[in-house]
Amino acid sequence: MTILDNVKKLCEENGITINGLEKAGVVTRGSLAKWDKTSPGIDKVVSVAHFFHVPIDRLLEGTKYEKPADLMADGLYEKNAELMKLFSSLSEDQKDTVLAQLRGLAQLQKALGDPSISE
Repeated sequence: MTILDNVKKLCEENGITINGLEKAGVVTRGSLAKWDKTSPGIDKVVSVAHFFHVPIDRLLEGTKYEKPADLMADGLYEKNAELMKLFSSLSEDQKDTVLAQLRGLAQLQKALGDPSISE
């Protein structure tokens, strides 16, 4: 399998399209289609691996990967996947609105002294 095949498989497993991955800003629009013919830069592979919370070898070799227990705890991985799927379906204006609301919430929680908020 190629790197692109492995990315497509991860997208399918996480309920996101290649287009959604590009819209999320993980890679530039249309760049993934080129991965079938040319090798991507390591920075691009790292970005995709980080997005899906998988090791790089999952993209390079397609090796089976068990999600770490901390990601599985309380459904964090599933919540992140659902969030990305919903977010990728929004218009650009809606995405900007959601991001502004989340930033405002984070600032409020930080001002209230919530230790779980990091910058």
